Amino acid sequence: MINTYDNERVILGCLALYPELYADRLPKLSADLFAGSAHRDIFNAIRHVYQQTPRYDPALIRSHLQEPDNSAELYHCAEVVSRVSPFDEHYRLLMSAAQERYIREQLADRLLDGTPSPDQLRAICDTADRAYGTDKEIDRRTDYDRYVEALGKPRDILYTRYRELDNIIGGIRRGTLTIIGARPSVGKTTFSLNIAQNIANYGRKVAFFTLEMTRDMIFEKLAARGCQLDYVALRGNIEQETRDRVADYFKSSDLRDHLSVIDDINTVEAICAYLLSTKPDVAVIDYVQIVATMRRFDNVRVKIDYISAQLKQVAKRTGCRVILLSQLRRSESGTVKPPTMSDLKESSGLEQDGDYILMLFRPHAQDKSFNRAEKRYVYPPQESAVYIEKNKFGRTGQIELNFNGSQQTFTEVRKER
Repeated sequence: MINTYDNERVILGCLALYPELYADRLPKLSADLFAGSAHRDIFNAIRHVYQQTPRYDPALIRSHLQEPDNSAELYHCAEVVSRVSPFDEHYRLLMSAAQERYIREQLADRLLDGTPSPDQLRAICDTADRAYGTDKEIDRRTDYDRYVEALGKPRDILYTRYRELDNIIGGIRRGTLTIIGARPSVGKTTFSLNIAQNIANYGRKVAFFTLEMTRDMIFEKLAARGCQLDYVALRGNIEQETRDRVADYFKSSDLRDHLSVIDDINTVEAICAYLLSTKPDVAVIDYVQIVATMRRFDNVRVKIDYISAQLKQVAKRTGCRVILLSQLRRSESGTVKPPTMSDLKESSGLEQDGDYILMLFRPHAQDKSFNRAEKRYVYPPQESAVYIEKNKFGRTGQIELNFNGSQQTFTEVRKER
C-alpha cells in the first residue's frame, strides 16, 4: 500500500507534469493538505506559476521554490508519476490522510483541557468530514446524474395508513422531521403509536423512544388496539384466554421484528447515536420537552432548539423519518379552539426545523362539561381532528378522527360520498 509521502509525490508530480489534465484540481487543494514542508513548498510554487500561466513545466516551478534544496524532491515527484494509479485515487488518499491528521491534532488539543465530551468528538469528526471529505468534490458532479436517473421512479415514501392524511401530505419522505403537537391528555402518544404500529405492520423498521411511559405501558396500548381489548382491563388481573390472545397477536404481527420500544435512552445525543448505528426507517420520540442533553443551557427555549436541530441533522444523515412529539401551550381559560404552530411550547426551532407539523385536537380534553338536560357531553370524547399546519412538500389541511379511549385507537371519520 502506498504511504502518505509517496502519495503526495504522485499528486505533485501529476500537477507539475500534466497541467492541461490536472490543473483544474488546484482550486480544490491547499498547502495544508500536504504533511511534508518540502511538499507544501512545491505545491505553493505550482499554484503561483499556474496563476501566471496555465502552461508551465518543472523548470519554471523550480525557479519559484522558497527552498532551492527542494528541487531534488520535485524531481522525485515527477519521476514516480509514470508508474502509479490514476490521480483521483491518490486525491482521495490525500484528503483522507489530511482528515486523520486534523482529527489527531484536534484531539491532542482537547486532551490538554481534559477528556473531550461526546459532543466535542462529534463536532471534530463532522468538521473533518466537511473539510476533508475524501471524494465529495470529485463525486459532486455525479449528484446531478443520480437525481436525473431517479426522476420518474417511485420514491421511498412511507404512509401513515390514515388515508386522508396521506392524501394531503403525500406520505412521509426520507430524511424528514415531523412535529406532532398536542395539549396534555389529547392523545399524542396514542396517535403517534398508531402511526408507528401501522408502519411496522407493513414490514418497515420503527424505533419508538418513550421517555414518559415505560415499555410495558406502551405494550398495553399496542395490545389494546391490536387485540381490540379494553385498555384499562389489561392493567389488572386478566384471564388466561386474554393472555393467550395478546401472545398470539404479538407472535403473528410484524411488531416483534419491526417495532422497537426503547425506554432507557433519554438524551438527544444517545438517541442520535442509536439512529446512526441502527438506521431505522422511522423514529418516534415522545416527547421533546423531557428529552435531556449532555450540554447545559441557560433556558429551555435554547435547549429545545438544540434538540430539534440535532434530530433534524440525524434525519438527513441517515434518511430516517423522525417524528418528534411536543407539548403545546395550554389554551386560555374557558376557550376551546384548535391549536396552531404558534402554540408550540418554548421553541421557534420546532417551527423552523419541522418538514411536517401536525396539530392533534380533541376538544373534550379541554372541556369535559356535561349537558344534563340533553344527557350528553358538550364536546363528545371521541371527536378529534388533525390540523396539518406545515407541509414543506405540498398542501396543508385538516382531517377528522374518532378517538376510542378503550382500545387506544384513532380512526378516520368516513365521509358520506
